[in-house]
Amino acid sequence: MTTITPKEIGMVLLYAFPVLIFGIITLVKYLIRNSRSNLLAQKAAEHGYPFSKNQQVPNMGFELFDKGWFKKASNNITIKKRGKKWELFDFFYKEGGKNGRYYTQSVALVECDLPEFVLRPESFLDRLSDKFVKRDIDFEQSPIFSEKYVLKSEDINIKTFFSSQIQSYFAQREDKVCVESKNNNVIIYKENKKVKPEEINKFIDEANRLLDLFERNNPLTK
Repeated sequence: MTTITPKEIGMVLLYAFPVLIFGIITLVKYLIRNSRSNLLAQKAAEHGYPFSKNQQVPNMGFELFDKGWFKKASNNITIKKRGKKWELFDFFYKEGGKNGRYYTQSVALVECDLPEFVLRPESFLDRLSDKFVKRDIDFEQSPIFSEKYVLKSEDINIKTFFSSQIQSYFAQREDKVCVESKNNNVIIYKENKKVKPEEINKFIDEANRLLDLFERNNPLTK
């Protein structure tokens, strides 16, 4: 009969422990995701909104959906408000390798005819890269807006579209929001922020007000 030595037991535990920890973490994440899905489904049902747990990642050319890898979209809720049909869903992706960072954000998607652009909070890397390749569109008359946000667009009229009212609105916001317009669709989200199930209507109301701001102050349509 073969006797297992304490050293051999220690080696088994040494290799088994990380696997056990990984399994526990995976299980906890699974339970959290399912708990969120159930809560969102419940809130959607209370308001009569269609809900779908799984969906394909939208392929619309948005910068957000091109980020990272291991991408997944889930918890889609269809909400009709003020003549607009919104799709609210969670979008998940990973950046980096084995020890990379995970991002999950709630995204509001709607059809809307606006100039194509990307507007998002400016990071240190944005400021650094801007010294070598100038892609960020700045406004001399609105330094706070230009400092807080990156604005990118190939539209020659984008500076006219981003009126002083729009610049002022974003400059004064305490929390920073991301907005992308592409192929007659618009997405609105806050980077790595998920909407609480009880606040889905609040988030869509905010998105509607933001969309109204763009449409109401669009000098290109006046």
